[in-house]
Amino acid sequence: MKYFAEIETIKGTEDNVSNFTYYYAFIEISKEGNLYKIYDVKLFGEDFLCVPYHGWSHNAEFVVDIKYGDWCKLVKERYPTKQKGYVKNIYFKGTDGNDYKFVFFQLTNDTDIEIAQYKKDEKGNWNLIKIDPGKCL
Repeated sequence: MKYFAEIETIKGTEDNVSNFTYYYAFIEISKEGNLYKIYDVKLFGEDFLCVPYHGWSHNAEFVVDIKYGDWCKLVKERYPTKQKGYVKNIYFKGTDGNDYKFVFFQLTNDTDIEIAQYKKDEKGNWNLIKIDPGKCL
């Protein structure tokens, strides 16, 4: 099982000043018998203050439009974003005729992190996929 977490910490500095530091993490849990154990943790630091200046790569809609639309030529029509709490679902019709759903989590600093990609099958089920937009360049 895989979980997502965002962590806010208070960190001291050498000159005795405290500040808040933010991280997000992907935590993998494995089941061993009747116990659940942490299998892996991938921790990423957040640059809380500079996000507004980084442009499109921090915005889910722009990521889908640019990486999967411009780079991969996959997006024919992007539908309105559906957001519930910190979860953003981006739906679009692909140039291949398929329906897609990309899931992003919105961090405290308003950065959108891509979590999963799905393609709808002929029975209406969403199947997990993995498209690497870097390979489209």
